[in-house]
Amino acid sequence: MTPGGAVAFTTPVVPVGLNSRDPILMVANTGPTTNAIVHGASSQSLYWGPTSSSFGSWTSASYASVFGSSFLRIAQGMSSATGSSKPAIFATATTNVSPNFVLGIDAALSSAGGANAGLLWSANLGTCNVQGTGTQQEHLMVGSDSTVYVWCSDGTLTAWAADGDTTTGPVPRAGLLKWRTAAPSWGGTAAGRPAIGKTMTGDVIYLPRSLTNVGLAIINTATAFNGSAPVEVNVDATSGVLTNSAGQAIVFGQVSPREVAVVNPNGSIAVSDKVTWSPLRGPGAVLTADNLLVIPEVSRVSALLVSSTQLVPLFSVNGVGNLATDSNTGVYVLSTSQVAGGLLGFDHLPISGSPP
Repeated sequence: MTPGGAVAFTTPVVPVGLNSRDPILMVANTGPTTNAIVHGASSQSLYWGPTSSSFGSWTSASYASVFGSSFLRIAQGMSSATGSSKPAIFATATTNVSPNFVLGIDAALSSAGGANAGLLWSANLGTCNVQGTGTQQEHLMVGSDSTVYVWCSDGTLTAWAADGDTTTGPVPRAGLLKWRTAAPSWGGTAAGRPAIGKTMTGDVIYLPRSLTNVGLAIINTATAFNGSAPVEVNVDATSGVLTNSAGQAIVFGQVSPREVAVVNPNGSIAVSDKVTWSPLRGPGAVLTADNLLVIPEVSRVSALLVSSTQLVPLFSVNGVGNLATDSNTGVYVLSTSQVAGGLLGFDHLPISGSPP
């Protein structure tokens, strides 16, 4: 789509592989001035296409000799595995039987296609099982220093070096596990969507408790080590976790009366409030660049101004659907009406102005 809303071009169909797994789609940086569309396609291949113009077919890079089934999640970062820092794709993949894999791939070389194109390193996840489906949709995160974090289904968190294990020779080489934390005390299966925030001292990772229980686990990556225990907070994060520019977590829950809270990296609660809303809809809320928390509900969309000292309800509009945010113009709500779908856009004015 163009910024004006017109269709620029439509891509060729991507082989989707296993229908039971979510396709993985993103725009990746492949060089100093170039970007490309990359699709995991729930198979052993990454499919690439240009972002600047239409194209007749996808370029395929296959990693069938590395793992046996399909990509689960992909994310973007940087790696110096070949000597200089270059854009990289980090991914988790499954063999359909435990254990699964984590990989580092040179984005530019992969976009050219071929067998194991751009493979930098790979590692067997061992007992760190990941799902990619069901309750544990998201498990892959990339830190500000490109450390790769994989959230295991038992609640532990693993950290992998962006360059792999440099002591094992040239690329493609083995992966390097930096550490694996202990699981939160509540145990059980990991569920929900984690979040990563950046602070002055490093990245902080927030892990929500399973979908029907209250709890948030916090891991400061600057001080984490093998077996270190996370900080645990008794706060409702069952509906989602977001992070702001200060590295704090904004959590919101489903346990009535539903709570919105701002949690500091050390586990203290900066501010919280009980908010009356209907059950959330879609993948969760969005936080705009000017700290407006917009929450999709079954019957409306609500917005609160979030700061470290207060939560201020601002407005509600009727509508249903999933959310995306544009930092320049406002918040957009995608309708999921069974009668007629559509895209609703609305501006949020400066807080000193009148409500939108």
